[in-house]
Amino acid sequence: MILRTKPIYPLPITFDYDVVTRNGKRLCRARAATVEALLKKHGKQNTIRVISENVVEVSDRVLIQKFQQIYRSDMQRNITRKNRCVACGEENLGLLTVHHVVPRHFALRLPKQYCGDLYHDKLCLCVRCHIEYEKIATHCKKEFADMFSKMFIYRKYGELILWWRSHFVETVRPKYLPEDFKVNMNFGKRK
Repeated sequence: MILRTKPIYPLPITFDYDVVTRNGKRLCRARAATVEALLKKHGKQNTIRVISENVVEVSDRVLIQKFQQIYRSDMQRNITRKNRCVACGEENLGLLTVHHVVPRHFALRLPKQYCGDLYHDKLCLCVRCHIEYEKIATHCKKEFADMFSKMFIYRKYGELILWWRSHFVETVRPKYLPEDFKVNMNFGKRK
């Protein structure tokens, strides 16, 4: 077994820029990497420009929405989650794994608008708890394969996500769930 040396949940994101409109209204904050990437892509069109050391001005409505969407995603990631097993509380990094509450092979088939909140569904489990849960989950994947296929056919993606979240919480009965984890968290409404 390879011992983990890096934490599963990264350090909080730091924001380097204020994003404002042409009339000076503050929209959100942004990381330097985000500003640099969008400047490179849209800078020649005069829809984005750095107006002072830590302020970037945006005039295009689509670009404004992009900044706000990235900011919401970054803020979601910034909610502090502890690097410990949500089931038993194990904190040894060498024993922690990443568990995808919505199994990856389902998540990868979801339409893009349902994938924005999948960071929400990544939780820490220790190796022992992960193995125990996966035995049950593997049985469910086989037993309910027809039901899952029908959910995809009839585009009931939200029901699929809710089913896996509920199954995880009911089966594992986690004592250390992050405060921001909700079974019925909003999803699929982003454009």
